[in-house]
Order: sequence, then C-alpha cells, then structure tokens
Amino acid sequence: MDELRIYDHALTAEEVLDLMEQVPEDPPPPNPHAVTTFASIGLYWSPDGGGTGTEAQVKFRPLRGGPEAPWARAQSLWFDPRSSQEEYRGSIVELEPATPYEIELSLADGSATDTLYATTWSEDFPVAEVIELPAYSTESLELTRSGTPDGYIVYAPAEGSEAVIDAADTLETCVDVRASYVILRGLTCVNGAINGVRLLSGAHDVVIEECDITNWGRIDGGGPGDTLAALDGAIGGWSYFVERIIAQRNRLHHPRGNSNTWDHGHPYGPYAIQLDSNGNNVFRYNFAYSDSTHYFHDVMGGSQQRIPDGLPLTESRGFPGADSDIYGNALSQCWDDAIESEGSNRNVRIWGNFTTFTNGHIGTAPVELGPIYIWRNISSVGMKTFTQESSGFLKTDCDEPYGCGASFVYHNTMLMPRGLGESGANRGLGGGSPVVLLTSRNNVLHNLKMDDSPGRSITFDEWADENDYDYDLYAGNIPVDTEPNGIDGSPTYAEGAPTFSVHETGIGNFQLAPESLGFDEALLLPNFNDRYQGAGPDMGAHEAGAPPMEFGVDAYRRAPVELSVFVKDVPGCVEQGDALQFIAGVDNLGDAPAAFNRANLTVHQPSEATLPLYDGRDISVDPGQSIATRVQQPVPDSARPGMYQLSVDLYDGDRLLSSQGFEVEVSAICP
Repeated sequence: MDELRIYDHALTAEEVLDLMEQVPEDPPPPNPHAVTTFASIGLYWSPDGGGTGTEAQVKFRPLRGGPEAPWARAQSLWFDPRSSQEEYRGSIVELEPATPYEIELSLADGSATDTLYATTWSEDFPVAEVIELPAYSTESLELTRSGTPDGYIVYAPAEGSEAVIDAADTLETCVDVRASYVILRGLTCVNGAINGVRLLSGAHDVVIEECDITNWGRIDGGGPGDTLAALDGAIGGWSYFVERIIAQRNRLHHPRGNSNTWDHGHPYGPYAIQLDSNGNNVFRYNFAYSDSTHYFHDVMGGSQQRIPDGLPLTESRGFPGADSDIYGNALSQCWDDAIESEGSNRNVRIWGNFTTFTNGHIGTAPVELGPIYIWRNISSVGMKTFTQESSGFLKTDCDEPYGCGASFVYHNTMLMPRGLGESGANRGLGGGSPVVLLTSRNNVLHNLKMDDSPGRSITFDEWADENDYDYDLYAGNIPVDTEPNGIDGSPTYAEGAPTFSVHETGIGNFQLAPESLGFDEALLLPNFNDRYQGAGPDMGAHEAGAPPMEFGVDAYRRAPVELSVFVKDVPGCVEQGDALQFIAGVDNLGDAPAAFNRANLTVHQPSEATLPLYDGRDISVDPGQSIATRVQQPVPDSARPGMYQLSVDLYDGDRLLSSQGFEVEVSAICP
C-alpha cells in the first residue's frame, strides 16, 4: 500500500475518477546517486558546470581496504545533452559482491567534485522461511505471500529431493509470481500452456534459480509465414512494475513451438526469458538451448522495444530495463537475437556470454537512453537462410525523433567456425539500421563469408559521423577513414583454442596465440582490461594467461585451486654472464590436494621473455604443505645493465594458478 486516505463522506463516482487520475510524482533521486547489482554500479550525476565537452572522471575503491586502499580509475561518464536528460551517466563494472565502495566524481576542469558510497548486492540472501514443494504436482503454484528485505521466503524441494510441476498443457503456467522478496529454487516446470514461470504486477525482488523449464508456450500464435509459436517465455512477464528480477543458473530448453525463419518474414516464436519491466534485473549463468525443430524467436528479450507514440523520452523502458546485467549465459538455437537488449538500455551491461546457432548474437535496436556496455562476449555459429544470407554480431538502430544514447563495445570475439555449412557472423558491428554514438575498442571482428571472402566488420552509415571505431582487429570490410589504429587481419589462437564445445562443457578457451595479431596490442581501458598479463592487454574476449571462460549453470562454481607461489633468497644484484639463483616454492593454502603441471620464469621488464622452469607431469601438493626448488638461471653477457622485473608463474595447462613478482638488478660489476 503506497498511500492511505480517510474521507468523511462517501465519494461520488466523479470524485473517485478524479483521484484515480492524480498520479503522485516520485521525489527526485539524490544528485549524484548510484544503482547497484552484484557486480556493477550505475552512476547518475548532474553537476553545475557539466555538459558536452567537459569530461566527468570516475575513481573508486573498496572501503574494506580502509583509508589507505588505492584508488582505481573507471571509464569517464557519458553526458546526455537531450533536454529531458542533461546528466552524466555511466557504470563501474567487474566489482565484487557485497562490497561497499567509495566513488569520487570530478569534472576534468576542476569545477565540481562529488563523493558517494554504494554497496554491491550480496549473493547470500537472508532467509525467513523455507516452504517445501511437493515432489509432484499438477496444480499451478501461486506465490502471493511476500517476504521482506531482511528475510526472503524460499520455495524449494525438500533437501535431497526434487519437485516437479506438470501443467499438462492446460494450465497457463507452472508458477505465477505476484509476491516480492521470494526465491523459487530447484523446481522442474513442464508443459505450461503459456509460460513456465510468469511474473505479474507486484513481483519485485524475485530470485528464480536452478530451475529446469521445458515444453512451454502456445502453438500458432498468428504470426507471419510458418510461425508455430507465440511470444511466450519460459520465464515471462509483461508488467512494467516488475523489477529486480534475478534469473540465475536455470536450464530453459525445448519450447513446445518453433519460430519461423527469415524466409517467411520476421521471426515470431518462443523465448527463454521474455520480460518487460522497470529494470535493475540480473540474468546470469543460464543455459538456454533447443533443437532444430524448436527454435527460439529471441532467447532473451522483450516486446516493448520503443517508446509508444506520443510519450516522452523519460518513458523509455524495454528489455532488460535500466541498470541491468546479463552475463555468463550460454545461449543457442535462435532465428532472431540471442540477446535482444532494446529500448532504454540505460546503464545496461552485457558481458561474458557465449552465443551460437543464432542469426543475430546481440541486438541493440535502439539504444534510446544509454549508455550500454557490451564486452568480452563470444559469438560462434551464425544462422543463415535463402533470403537472409548473412548473420551479425551486433544489431543497431536509432529511435527518431528522440536521438540515441551511447554504446561502448569492447573486447568481444567473433569466432569463424567451419564445417557442415557453418560459419560465424559475417557482419560485425551494425547491420540494416543506423549506427550512432558507438565506440568500439579491442574487438576481434573476424567477419568472413562462407567462401572466406571479407564480410562487413563495420557497417557504413554515411550520415552517422559520431561513431568512433578504432583499435580493433578486423578481417572484413570497414568504412573508409575508420580504424586508424586498427589491425587488418585474422586472429590465430592458442593451442587447443578456440573452443566450440561450450554447450557440452560450459568451459572455453579463446586466448590468442603469442604470435597472433592483437596479442599484447590492445588499448588500455580503465576498469575493463587493466588487470592484464604480459606486456599489454590482448584484443578479444579472453586474456592470455587468464583462467578458462565459463558459461551456464555451473559457471565459476568449481572449487578454486589455492596454490600460491613464493620466492625467496633473491639476490639484489647479479652480474652479466653469471647465474641468477633463488628459491621458488609452492604453498597449498586450501583444504584439498591441488596440482600444477607447468611453471615459468617470466621477464616483464625491460623486455618480455618466458623461460620454462618446469613442464611435465602433474605435481600434487597436499593441504598445508609446500614444495620448493633452487632455481639457477644463466644471465647472458648481452643482458643490458639495469633493473629487471620478473615473476614465477604457475599453471595447470593454460590456466594461470598463481604468480609472484620480484626485481633483480643486472650489472657488469655488482657492488
């Protein structure tokens, strides 16, 4: 209940209508203010003196480190000059959950500075009550009782059991959610006539996790061509009052119907997640898949991509809604877009997803408000038909007469699979509609046609001169005068990469080979790649030396290997032609045995060089135990005098487990 009024007389029908038309305005948010998720912070700032051409810089640090914690830089905020906006907006990304941060915003000309504090969401939800679900039911579950921020109500099977709701193709849904602060966990939903789980007005702060939803949706929704299914989602909702929905680690697969192909008009069919909402949602670590006769329309998307005619820009909504994150998902079998993030796109972040067997991998048509950030995604097989002879990584558009918001597209990798008539996205950035206010950096735009002739890595828009394409590795055609610092060519990958079996394993390696174009050649981007390894960040989605990328329901759940490298007895100086001698060891800080099979001595400065210390069978270290060895590494007579920065790096295959750095002076005569 938002408001209670008491009257001393019975209201007439006219008075009731007058009251219903009085919509109270929400108080304006603080200036500046932040909106958080598990891993991101969206920022909003309207300082005096701000505007186009004046940079708004961002620094941040975790408060857990105390007052001496170092500051880190984030990308500067983008200023939206449109009359209904006139504010700086942007995001800090790749943060830790349940962590308080101090944030400093400042105009580059020194005319304004503000400090604010924000805490990312905790992954540990407080639980007030657990309601056990029956092992099998043929009745829809109605969630109408709400928890509180201090205590969620959890609906889950009994421990060690399963819970199945079979809607038998007659009940509209397996679950209807009208409540808030509830968690639906571990449920198998089958045969919902419209949806598996339906989110209705009143649903907010809802967690749907570890569920298996299949065979939902209506047949023959009345669409064009050979459409077999309506726009029904395994998880679906149509109310703008729905917000803060978390869908994580779910299997959403094999809808009842099948989308038509582009040969019969625009695709029209089922979704895995179909949601119109007010935003601040998180969709992560889901596995959505199907087969050749049960394709999705979009895997994730919404129905209201554009502002209805006559409404102001402030009414922009769309999927996934403002201040939302989409990451770590494995998505496939789709005739339109695997992720259709269209509409507002205000502080929307999309990263670390794997998409395959889809015509469009990510759709952003339009970005009405912005900014949207799209980084470190992997696209694989692109679906094509007789009439739709191309597939694309990023679909774009601008919603006139409102204009467009900004898009930032960084470190994505477009694979080029071959076999059984398959290929990758032969269109990279943009396609079919205008590209406006898009900035690209450090992407691997591997866009070729089936005959290996160049595709379009960047779509040309003659009238859109506010785009900024640069520092990308591109194999396809690009417009003249774009990519002044880009690299023309195709990538080569590390041994065993790239991985095309993500839907079988949930794990992938997409690292560039050391000899590849783009290796150590990416532009430094604060907050997006400043934790690189080697001489510089790599282009594309997967930094060399980083752990494998993980997607889907088990992503990043595997127990971490807690091996730690140490070095000791390092001399302060070593003479040219002599040997550098020191002790290198490994501690197991965990509770279980852990193994490594490779160790390197890496010279970082003054030039990059890698010297193998160990490369053989696995060496296992018991919990609480250490192993150590004395290293003797000759220093060539040609080594330049000066201070050298080195590290001992420990690997399990290509996975970097631990690294320990140190410095040594090389001199003709040591003091």
